[in-house]
Amino acid sequence: MKPLMFLFLACAAHAQIIDGKFPVVSNLKAGAAKVDITPAEVKNITVAGHTRVVNGVRDPLRAGVLVLDDGETKAAIVTLDMLGAWEDMVALARPAIEKETGVPAANIMICASHNHSGPVWVENMRWASDVIKKLAAAAKEAAANMRPSSIGLAEDRISFSINRRKIYDGRAVVSLNPDGPNDPRVKVLRFDDGQSLTPLAIVMHAVCHPCFFTWGDKGSQPHPKGFPMMTADFPGEAPTFVESIYS
Repeated sequence: MKPLMFLFLACAAHAQIIDGKFPVVSNLKAGAAKVDITPAEVKNITVAGHTRVVNGVRDPLRAGVLVLDDGETKAAIVTLDMLGAWEDMVALARPAIEKETGVPAANIMICASHNHSGPVWVENMRWASDVIKKLAAAAKEAAANMRPSSIGLAEDRISFSINRRKIYDGRAVVSLNPDGPNDPRVKVLRFDDGQSLTPLAIVMHAVCHPCFFTWGDKGSQPHPKGFPMMTADFPGEAPTFVESIYS
């Protein structure tokens, strides 16, 4: 994204980079960790969103934890490749993360990508229990590796989102509507610790149903009954691509 790259390079040049390092003077400390939350065995699992039975894994489901502390307030952002941040899950995740990090439960924001190809929470409680343990462990790791960090904000746009509601005879029905309201913005937060040109963490936000690996309005070939494997869909592919740029 051009705005993000421009701001970062301008700041970095002013800081006199030496061997990819640059000084960061900030009262904000940040730490991040990610973890694979894919079920150990994906065999005849019914997924949430576009309900169907899947076998095998196309790409992993992941969770990320970002812990922040400005010296006065501690907060955490948790992201998951799930359909939603279910009330039962949040009720378990917040105290588990608070215990490991000292971040007050009320300051922990838990977000889901709205993935339509992941497990249902209440129907897979053994997996759900593992997810809570993994979130706590990731939060502990993030809190143990907090460093002074700068923060940058940028915005760009995606080209593939579209409104999916049209009015026919006074009724709103599911139908592609390029003239309907649509928010194409991609908002990006970038955290840098100055140890290298690789960011400590990137948080991205965009608005679009993760349905690339399910089906369209009338079903799509070659999987008219829906993609037969578990996947994180495009919210999983996006961070994988960004990570590949810095690897």
